[in-house]
Amino acid sequence: MKSIKILITALLIAVSFSLSATQNTVRTYKITTFDSIPVRNATIQILGTNQMIKSDSLGSFNLSDDFRGKIKITASGFVSRIAKVNEKSHPLKFNLTSKRGKKAIQLAINSGHIIDKEKFYASIKNSKQTPDYSTYDNVLDIIKGRFPGVKVEGNKVIIRGKSSIFGSNGALIEVDGVVMSNNILETLSPGEVKKISILKGSQLTMYGSRGVNGVVAIQTKSNK
Repeated sequence: MKSIKILITALLIAVSFSLSATQNTVRTYKITTFDSIPVRNATIQILGTNQMIKSDSLGSFNLSDDFRGKIKITASGFVSRIAKVNEKSHPLKFNLTSKRGKKAIQLAINSGHIIDKEKFYASIKNSKQTPDYSTYDNVLDIIKGRFPGVKVEGNKVIIRGKSSIFGSNGALIEVDGVVMSNNILETLSPGEVKKISILKGSQLTMYGSRGVNGVVAIQTKSNK
């Protein structure tokens, strides 16, 4: 009887530790620039509180798994960013945009935020030729921010002046020449986007009836 009580007590203690561990789980986030270069020692402020944390040498930082709220990310030489964190936050990465000018670039390096200097300089050079979309959360946000007159409803893109006799007024989505479902606008990494074109009018001839509501043509960096 005594051994049974000891066994039950041990089980209760094990369950208690298990629940405690579950309640204290964390999610690891990463701060980068140009979608892949870690930004170390960046300051992450939990808005609405006095709490501040720093990213580590890999650009990573932790928040409790049940955290819901907004954070402000700052680093010398970069444009500050405010981001919303919730259970849908994915990927667990936040990109910062490097400020323009030699002084800002040097400040980012001298402040210890960047270790891979060669990759950083190369990315800055390339960004002058290709827009940097990596600071956006998804492609839908790029379209909302970069194309005035184009509306986004859910994951559907509506080009002004276009409507369909069939009732649907969402634009056709094309990625690297392949027609995709609208879900790609939420799953494609903004950092992979090289160019976005909003096609309408005479540009739609080759699409036939499929392009009646216009076309969002996306070219990725992997498409040579």
